[in-house]
Amino acid sequence: MDHLPLCMDSSSIENSKVRSDVWGHFTKEEPYSEKKAKCNYCVSVSPSPTISKFDQNASRMKLVKMFVKFELPFRFVENEDFCDFLWSLQPRFEVPSRTTLRREIWELYQEEKAKLKMFLSKQCVRVCLTTDTWTSIQNLNYMSLTAHFIDNDWKLQKKIFNFSQTMGHSGELIGKDVEACLNNWELKRVLSITVDNATSNDVGIQYLKRRMLSWNCLVLKGDYVHMRCCAHILSLIVKDDLKEIKDSISKIQSAVKYVKSSPARFVRFKACVEQEEMSYKGIVCLDVETKWNSTYIMLEASLKYKDAFVLLDMQDKKFGIEMAKSNGGVPLEEDWEYARSFLPFLKIFYDSTLRIYGSSYVTSHMYMKEVFAIGKRIRQYSESDDVSIKLMAMRMKGKNKLDFVNYFIDYLFESSMASELKAKLLSSLKTLYEQYQGIEEGSQSSQQESQLDDDDDPHCMNFYLRATGRRFDYISELVEVLVCTQD
Repeated sequence: MDHLPLCMDSSSIENSKVRSDVWGHFTKEEPYSEKKAKCNYCVSVSPSPTISKFDQNASRMKLVKMFVKFELPFRFVENEDFCDFLWSLQPRFEVPSRTTLRREIWELYQEEKAKLKMFLSKQCVRVCLTTDTWTSIQNLNYMSLTAHFIDNDWKLQKKIFNFSQTMGHSGELIGKDVEACLNNWELKRVLSITVDNATSNDVGIQYLKRRMLSWNCLVLKGDYVHMRCCAHILSLIVKDDLKEIKDSISKIQSAVKYVKSSPARFVRFKACVEQEEMSYKGIVCLDVETKWNSTYIMLEASLKYKDAFVLLDMQDKKFGIEMAKSNGGVPLEEDWEYARSFLPFLKIFYDSTLRIYGSSYVTSHMYMKEVFAIGKRIRQYSESDDVSIKLMAMRMKGKNKLDFVNYFIDYLFESSMASELKAKLLSSLKTLYEQYQGIEEGSQSSQQESQLDDDDDPHCMNFYLRATGRRFDYISELVEVLVCTQD
């Protein structure tokens, strides 16, 4: 301090250290020891701006996670423009090679896998598996294995255990692949395995059932381990019914493909829409041949533009010529009528599939309700005044044996078949309940009446309890079910 000019005090020393251009936009707050500054524009106070420290490892990990999240090809990391961009952000960052990037992604996978194994060991009592196989356009076979389970906080968890290439779709091969995956994850307490209706899957499940019985880990000796995918069952029903109007759908598909094949054609089609003064603002879309739900979306939009397609046929000669070459000509009035009459049925299955196809919420308890709802709607359509809709409903009733569904609903407690099925169901429920009752420790013993408001009671359980005078017992809810079904 002896060497400083007499006019310089401590505040002058502080001011002399303020050399950054940023201080042209901020004013330091008193006292200086708190290191706070006030913005000269918005007058808000915040900690003094600091320069972040560059961390090579942290930045490298951000890069690795970005490649994983966006599924970028490894070679992209060596792209010259990408490297120039990274250099402009931080010249000191060392960009890894594609080989190094691949190695670090694998190391990250191993770390995350170890964390998930630890989580499963502490949070997963039993797991429900879903497996599927398919063949890519390169004629390579792949298999996925997804697990659902309830954690200790009663939250539904979904984890993908495996996605890998497999040697084929045979049942035993599928079973062995699932077995290897379970061994790899050190997880054997399986409640159920959901697969589609392929015969090979029946063989695979039988193989897995024998193996898991040797592990002594199945509930009720695996009697209910095999679950069939309800969404796949609905899909098979719809695909079978779509064959009824295959030719008409094919013509409409070709018409949509024509107007979507070039900008010029789409402009001509749009002009027809404007001439017809259509208020619908959606766009026609191509469907995926193997996905019936996309066919529903395509038909729904196309039917609203029917008059525009008819006008296009009158104004665009190429339209008729190309349609004649592809699928037997432009859609006729009867083709549009077939599609219109079938659309309500497709919508039933489409909406139902959306409800039961979710993977982040429990859907198994909804399946029978959806089946009964479909049966009810088709029965209503079979009594329609519209002849085409009525005929379509009658064909669907016979083909899908919905008469049995309605019979089961209407005469559940009067048929010997229903009584037998009911007895089997209740016996299974009782056995499951007793097994889990032996596993669980501690339970509530007090009886409580359901306090649900009607708005929070979509299945009318609260209404039922009030109407019948029954009570809701959280410890012996199953007993209530048994009593109710015997009345």
